[in-house]
Amino acid sequence: MEAATDFPDGIWFVQLAPLDEAEQVATVVALTLDLREAPDEPLVERIIAFLGSRHALLVLDNCEHVLSGCAELADGCSRLLSPYHRDQPYPAPHRRGADLAHSSA
Repeated sequence: MEAATDFPDGIWFVQLAPLDEAEQVATVVALTLDLREAPDEPLVERIIAFLGSRHALLVLDNCEHVLSGCAELADGCSRLLSPYHRDQPYPAPHRRGADLAHSSA
């Protein structure tokens, strides 16, 4: 698979459809990344620190109903994130994380 060579530090797929609240996004992402909560560090910060400078792909699928939780992660990332539809070819055009919460796409 070409994506595996494009993202040598890992590829994770997070299914968000079952979530009821945006606040659950960080917990599900942390579980997917096998991260544990720490009493002295918020979970979102742990996720951002883990991803850090890694050249990895984190796919947040079905995020339409929990956009604010996704945007919270995106706002802390130093890289650009790309929301896209399945019919759009990879790679999708880049958008700043803050645009994710306001995107109608």
